[in-house]
Amino acid sequence: MSAWYARRRSLVLRFAVVAEEVVDETANVEAVAAVRAVREATRYLESSSDDLESARAAAAAALKAAGLETTMRARLRFATPGKHELVHHILPNLWAGGWSALNDGCRSLKLRRVRYVLSITTATRRLPFVHLQIECPDEPTAPLHQHFAAICWFLDAARKRGRAYAHCGAGVSRTGACLVAYVVWRFRLTVDEALVVVRAGRPKIRPNGGFMRQLAAWEARVRASPKRLSLEDELPRDTADQLAFWAAFQDDDDDGFCGGKGEGDHQARQLVLAPDNKNRRRRDQKCCSKK
Repeated sequence: MSAWYARRRSLVLRFAVVAEEVVDETANVEAVAAVRAVREATRYLESSSDDLESARAAAAAALKAAGLETTMRARLRFATPGKHELVHHILPNLWAGGWSALNDGCRSLKLRRVRYVLSITTATRRLPFVHLQIECPDEPTAPLHQHFAAICWFLDAARKRGRAYAHCGAGVSRTGACLVAYVVWRFRLTVDEALVVVRAGRPKIRPNGGFMRQLAAWEARVRASPKRLSLEDELPRDTADQLAFWAAFQDDDDDGFCGGKGEGDHQARQLVLAPDNKNRRRRDQKCCSKK
């Protein structure tokens, strides 16, 4: 597969998953069928670039006929990923990167009006956001899979309510594993397909070998379910309740996001999950961030 074709396939597949979210909001049968056709075209490596473009164009036409063209255009506004960018746009309302984006008072995140942050690190840090931290080293034997359900739940709820940022140290292995786990669950893709979608936004994503094996098991679990896997059933009850509480957290005005430009102070919430289920530490902390 040529680099050009691989890049084209990644963009078409990302178009398909964004379109799937859009058509989920409508009952238009033609649009749903057209989007499924795009998904199918991207699954066959023997598909030519003409085949991919034909399927994409048909889906775009169906979305336009359904009155969804403007919505799609808005959600497909992804900047070309720069080599030295701190933050990369993965999906609508979802960005990813490394620890460096938290420097300079989280300026990169505030510029993008981020409300929610997922951290997969070994060091704990309080942030002026709604913040889920997974304590996990970048080691093949680290049991990151124990938290895939919580990660997916948090990112999905965050994207529905605002903008989210996922990071680890360098934004390569742990971040990649979490994003792939989310895309596998949200769109019922294979791990390889999810990697294509995530790398379309951040090309350097590369989960370590142990995380890849954990993702393969997660894919099997997700795709074994006839419908989208219920994350509430996968979570301990108290953890799910806490995540639901955070996800419902919203400010009174449009500018009043955590760490943003709204008037006065803004409350943030933090939960830290330790890597060992038996010794999992749960915290609900309040902190304030002034302008």
